[in-house]
Amino acid sequence: MNKVFCDKEREIAIKIINEFEELLEYHEIDIKDEDREGQPEEARIYGKTYYRLEDTVIDILKEEDEELKREIELHLRDILDDCKNFFKGKETGQIEHNVFEIAQHLGINLEENN
Repeated sequence: MNKVFCDKEREIAIKIINEFEELLEYHEIDIKDEDREGQPEEARIYGKTYYRLEDTVIDILKEEDEELKREIELHLRDILDDCKNFFKGKETGQIEHNVFEIAQHLGINLEENN
């Protein structure tokens, strides 16, 4: 997995959890956790419970990311095939270069099966 995607997924997971924290704060609800010591600065979602939730949200985001990447790969391959069919053996140059550059940026390998 690309580090940029992992960082972005973690950032999104934290934002989602923060929204739940605000809701729990509003209703004055603490989620039980074995790491709690009863300190006033402890967050509403705390300790191992927080990290399990964060990991679960990240896993969900990764699954969605992989599905999206598969869809993008199919579309990029379609663009390459359409270019080759349209130009019928002529140089597709810049278009093909751009498609491969987009794929590389997203961590998609189009070299296979081509």
